Order: sequence, then C-alpha cells, then structure tokens
Amino acid sequence: MEFSTDRLMVAVEALSAFAGRDLSALPSDQVVEVQRAAVLVRNLAEVPLAMADTVLAHRPMEYARKNGHQSNPDMSGTVTGRSGRRVRETIEAGELFGGGGAGGEGRDASAQGSTSAPPPYPLILEAFAAGRLTAEQAALLRRTLEKLAGSAAGLREGTEARLLEKALRMSMRDLRRACDRLVSLAQSTDAHERERAQYEQRAVTVQTDHEGMVVVTARLDPASSAAVTAYLDAHVRAAYQRRQDQDPAMRDTRPRIQIMADAFVMLFTHGLDCDRFTGGVKTQVIVRIDESALRERVADSVGSMGDCDQLDAPLSAASLRHMAVDAELLPLVLNSQSEVLDMGRAQRLFDKRHRIALVERDGGCAFCHAPPAWCVVHHIRWWSRHLGHTSLDNAIMLCVRCHHRIHDDGWGIDIIDGVVWFIPPSHIDESQTPRLGGRAALDITREYVHPGTHRGVGRVTHGPPLYAGG
Repeated sequence: MEFSTDRLMVAVEALSAFAGRDLSALPSDQVVEVQRAAVLVRNLAEVPLAMADTVLAHRPMEYARKNGHQSNPDMSGTVTGRSGRRVRETIEAGELFGGGGAGGEGRDASAQGSTSAPPPYPLILEAFAAGRLTAEQAALLRRTLEKLAGSAAGLREGTEARLLEKALRMSMRDLRRACDRLVSLAQSTDAHERERAQYEQRAVTVQTDHEGMVVVTARLDPASSAAVTAYLDAHVRAAYQRRQDQDPAMRDTRPRIQIMADAFVMLFTHGLDCDRFTGGVKTQVIVRIDESALRERVADSVGSMGDCDQLDAPLSAASLRHMAVDAELLPLVLNSQSEVLDMGRAQRLFDKRHRIALVERDGGCAFCHAPPAWCVVHHIRWWSRHLGHTSLDNAIMLCVRCHHRIHDDGWGIDIIDGVVWFIPPSHIDESQTPRLGGRAALDITREYVHPGTHRGVGRVTHGPPLYAGG
C-alpha cells in the first residue's frame, strides 16, 4: 500500500493561515472555517493510519507478541491510544484500498503500478481518500453495502451513491440509524430468525466496580427493550415538563441519566411489594404493522416488517404480533379503517390519535430525530393568529430545542404528500434549498424532490411557507 501526503499538506497549509491568530477574536464564520480545515486535516491523516492498521492486521503476530501485545490490532490500539472498536473501524476503512492496490489518495496519480482488481466500493474509497469521510463513516458504509450484497434482496444499483450522499450530510448517529434500517428492510426474510437469536442472547449482569459503584448491564433484544425505553423516556419527559412550573429555587436539576437511574430504581423498589405498580407516569409502546401482516400467521407473513416507536430499526411482523399480544401495547394498524384525524377548526389541541399518526410520519422530532417521548405536537400555522387547522398537514413533532431554533431563526415548514420539508431562512442559506425532515430524511431507498426545487437546487416556485411555532 502506498500513500501520498499531497492532499494532507494542502489541508495543513489552509489551516496554517489561522495559526497565531486569537480564535476568540474571530467572527463566527471564520471560526467555522477553522473547524472545517482542522477536520479535513484529521480525516486525511486517518488515511495512512488506516493503511498502517490494515497492513499490520494482516501480518503474523510474532512482532506484537514479542512486544507484549495480544494481537496486532491490540498493538495498534496501544501505540496510538485508540479503543479496539476504533482500530477495527480504521482497518475496515483501510481494507477498501485492497492489499496493494490504489494508493493512499485513491484513484489518482499517487497510485503507481497498481495491477490489482478495481475496488468494490470506489465512491466510498475516493471520498475517504479525499478526506470527505472519516474512517468511522467509511467503515459503516462498507459494512452496510456488504450486508446488502449478502441479503436476499441484493444490492441495488445506485445504493452506494445514495449512501455516500446521506453520509456527507448526516450526523454519525443518524447515519447509523439509516443504515440499520436499510439493512433490516433488505434482510426482512431473515428477520424473524435473527430476532429469535437475539432473544436467546438477552442478558443482565450486576457487578461492583473499583469505586464501589454497582454496574447493572442489560443486553436486550429490540422487542424486549421497547418497554424499558418507553418507561425511562416517559419519566425523563415528565421531569422536564415539571421543571417549567417549578420555583427556580426548588427546580429539579438532575441530568437525564440520573432521572433514568432514579426511575429504574423506583421500578424495582416498588416492584418488591406491589401487586400493581405505577410510577405516576403514563406512556404507551406503539407498534405499527400492516393490517394483512397483523392478521396472517407467522408462516404466511415471512418478510413482512413493521415498526415500534421505541426502536430505530424495523422488526418482523411475527415479533410485533407477539409484542401486541403479550404486553399492554397499542397496535396501530395501517391501511385499514381509521378515525378521522383532520379536526379542522372544531378542536384546538392535538390529541393522542394525532400523535400516533405523526410519529408514523415524523419518527420523533422531525428536525433532529430525537425520540418521540421527547417531543410535543405543534401547529405549523397558529390556531389563533393564522386560523391554523388542527390537522396532520398543519402539525409537526418537535423537541423543545428544535422548536425554539426553528421559531427563532425563521425556518419555514412544508408538508407535501405526507413528507416534511424544512426551508432555511435566507440568512442561513441564500438559496433556501429545502431540507428533508421526519422519517424521509433517514430513508436511503428513494429520492425525494421538493416541488419548489429543480433537482434539489434552490427554491423557485412559491414563496416561503408560514411558520409561527404554535
């Protein structure tokens, strides 16, 4: 494997333009430029690091063991101060270059004398070599593409390009969710067997650490975790809502992790001697499943998938059916006769039925993808000021932080054919190019085009939508 430092040196030169300057005295746009330059240097430096990790990983372990290491990756982690997971990710990214194929800068002049087969994922390779992707991102995309290639559905044309486009715009957390969902849908025929295997691997351990703290570790299959997540998230939301009405001197200042810890302990404390426990917080675990899949037997619905509000990835129809029967869950049957959800002007507030339907569309906070339990439903056009209807087309789920951000910065919102679009104000984006929101933003299987754009460039047909954040 060969690499070039040409791109890296150009990036270092760009960063050097800010050397010796007081960052605290710079305007925000220049501080952001420093961030971008530093990130590019970091990403380009990961390329030779990934190559070195990969070369060592494929060599015999004599040198590592002679120097007191269990394996070559263990030696790489010790030498560079990285965790085992990060070393594995850089190895996966480095393997994109092949054993002795394209050089460190991808398919450019730095690759000399290469006679190996072309890389399997050239778009991901080039983006990583150019510093547009981190090793962590490149490794995730590679694993996703390999899983898709090995699935019954196979790898569709254009998937690599769509994955790369999402990776360049998403946070790592959202990218993982999008990839997990894509793989789950592609492997739907094997979903039930996979979920049964996950159920057999469930485990809870209780240990005492070196500080005398008791560490409870739970490893649960997704279906079993739904009730746990719903319970803890409900307590967090209830605590946050109570803060708004509390005297500042008496306000509950616990962070989220401590609220969940206290709720966890309270559940077991009351469970010791209570026949029927309630923590004073009401919540529901909602499963979403097609009507035909709900009514069919497991053997007849192989490949059918559905969703649970507390989980990122879809589950098989069989697992969702068991959840709906065995626990106190609320099944939301899709494509069947449902209640009227457009109340027009007859009702002021959104109710439980609206919220259930909105989670189906938005998946939680439509802007940042926070869990549904952290969100409330808002009128896009205010009920009083703009005579906005209490309907799904005038409703959106937002967490408190994003609600204030959208309102204060002047973002617009379009709901078009059940798809959420956020329109940035001109001071953020002069072209006011619409951004996808809700579940569609995490969907890699199809391309969404706003009717007011031409191939995603600029907003050209109608004026900015009204949003008042009611």
